[in-house]
Amino acid sequence: MDQRTPSFESLSPRFRGFDAYFDAEIAPHAPALAPRAAVRQRMSWRIRLLIAAAAFYLATAPFVLILFPEATADFRPWAIVSYFIVLPGVLFGVMAPQDTETRLSIAGDVWAAARRRIAAYFGFEHAPPQHEDALRAFVEVCPAPPLAGQFIAHERIVGRVRNGAAAGVVVELVEGMADGAPVAMCAMRFGGKAFGIGALLDERIPGIDRRGLAALAAVTPPGHRHLTAYAENQEVADRLANPEILAAFAEIRDDTAAKAVNLAVVDDAARLYFALTEPVFATGGEQPHAMSVGHALHDYDALVRMAETLAPLFRAG
Repeated sequence: MDQRTPSFESLSPRFRGFDAYFDAEIAPHAPALAPRAAVRQRMSWRIRLLIAAAAFYLATAPFVLILFPEATADFRPWAIVSYFIVLPGVLFGVMAPQDTETRLSIAGDVWAAARRRIAAYFGFEHAPPQHEDALRAFVEVCPAPPLAGQFIAHERIVGRVRNGAAAGVVVELVEGMADGAPVAMCAMRFGGKAFGIGALLDERIPGIDRRGLAALAAVTPPGHRHLTAYAENQEVADRLANPEILAAFAEIRDDTAAKAVNLAVVDDAARLYFALTEPVFATGGEQPHAMSVGHALHDYDALVRMAETLAPLFRAG
């Protein structure tokens, strides 16, 4: 009997309510993305019966040839040859995986529409690219190194976090390529001002202009030596060096496939630069299928978790 793959809600408690949303907003347009579209199909009873019959033949043929040599004399050469033909087939059938997973794929434009609906579940949308001047200004305010080559934007995501501890936080992320490597820049506005200016700069991102920052250098706890903290006052320094924030910050780096992340806190916004190991939101050449929905859920949720992690920097008390 076929077994359905788990629902999307089973992937994480954070996706509670998404199954109903998927059935109403996505499945009617892309039924191949439904969890039930990828089923585990067990070996059919006909194949099992053939394997059993062949195994019975292999087990009994030698005894028949030995016990009845005269009666089987005319068939002996054929029986010996057939034995070595049937044996590999039985071994292959027994050693082959007992079930396989079948995935239905969909067209790229259908996946793009489904992905927009997944983003909307979190309060985001895939927006048109910025004009050249607006993009340049956005890159300049993010803690990015000087980009030797032209930054080519592939995806732009904007919106307001819909639910959870970071509900209402405004997000704008631009992902693309610079000098042949995937990068992303993000701005999050929290509505309340931070208690001063601060930054967490990763030593693994070269070329960052640190002029004038020496006087603002702060201490980071052991285990985060690759990060250098800068803070305008002690309150900002204490918040940036909070072990819980730093641990969550490292988790964000892992969730976004980033090898390094820079953070700057200015006024009511947190601005980030990601040196990615692979594209996150820009679609690649892989054919989308049901599991692509789960991957997209985790990617958009990483933005929400990022906002939740940084929210204490802008919260009183």
